[in-house]
Amino acid sequence: MKRYTHIIAGFSLGFLLGNTFLESITYAFLSSLGAEIPDRDLRLFGGRYHRRLLHNVFIPLMVVMASPILAYTTKISPPPEIVRLSMVFATGFLSHILLDAITLRGVALFFPFSNKTYGIRVVATNNTAANVLISGFFILLTLTWLVEKCYLCSTITPSG
Repeated sequence: MKRYTHIIAGFSLGFLLGNTFLESITYAFLSSLGAEIPDRDLRLFGGRYHRRLLHNVFIPLMVVMASPILAYTTKISPPPEIVRLSMVFATGFLSHILLDAITLRGVALFFPFSNKTYGIRVVATNNTAANVLISGFFILLTLTWLVEKCYLCSTITPSG
């Protein structure tokens, strides 16, 4: 999938995880950051390990597992909050992996233990229609959630 599709999907999923509007915005940005990270291997290694090095289940798992240690050693934030934030980041990261798993190339989910790629393989990465459709779905999902939570009520309710 294209970069914008990953960022929109990550933003949307992060937004849905929040309990308040401010928390949703915070989570949306953190999750969209997580959704953008897996393609950094392109810049770091010129694509040599793309869809392997950062497109596996171990990276988000390590982030979540390391978060309590980080919280206790740095005392930046209470441990439950750090763990929650790491899970939001991992949600965006995993959304990227899942979206790339539907592309023709698939992803090496268990790299470095296996180079085998997995995926549904139904669409090309650069398929504009698929990217727009998936991005539109996540935008619609976010807008529906905003209306459901009544964050947009004042803008859509007719004034009397």
